[in-house]
Amino acid sequence: TDWIADVMIAPDSVILSTRPASVSIPSVRLRTHSGCSRLRFDLFTAIVLGVAGMRVPLSAQGTIVTDSVSSPGLASNVVGDTPVRRTLVYLPPSYQRDSTRRYPVLYLLHGATSVPEEWLDGSYQGFDLRIAMDSLVAARAVPELIVVMPNAANALGAGFYANSAATGNWEAFVVQDLVRHVDRRYRTDARASKRALVGHSMGGFGAFNIGF
Repeated sequence: TDWIADVMIAPDSVILSTRPASVSIPSVRLRTHSGCSRLRFDLFTAIVLGVAGMRVPLSAQGTIVTDSVSSPGLASNVVGDTPVRRTLVYLPPSYQRDSTRRYPVLYLLHGATSVPEEWLDGSYQGFDLRIAMDSLVAARAVPELIVVMPNAANALGAGFYANSAATGNWEAFVVQDLVRHVDRRYRTDARASKRALVGHSMGGFGAFNIGF
């Protein structure tokens, strides 16, 4: 499959995402080959709504789960990093009450010297991903989806989500271990057309590199 890298410029960052050439998106839009279903996720809108903090009822709020993913490929690193990686997962509002529903998944990669908690604690210009996602869902700007935020911090400060004899196989961690774990543990729509990969800074490079 041919892949295309998409670039979106926000006020202080460049966000890269990757997609099959057959998929057309303005920011992150996934579409089945038949063109029947579509997922759109506008990160800039998410930032704006997240900062605004549109209030939504408790029943319309998603939840953040702290998970961990073990990766055999990371165990070979020589810098002393644990192969068990903390991973934050946003589950949409209906996840707990609709046990039969399956959801598309957005994999969100953080930047160098960062950790996934910074998607939630305001480090990115006050951005709180849970509030942003809840606001977008409440406004019907996006469908409900799962967001997965793995911790890729290492002893060197950055691994750029690439396979390395020194720091371990980070690309394999994302593509194989992380996706496999998420599909087994959560009610995902496990079709490739229902996954998206985006990132900030180093994470943007990771999305670009993995896509190609």
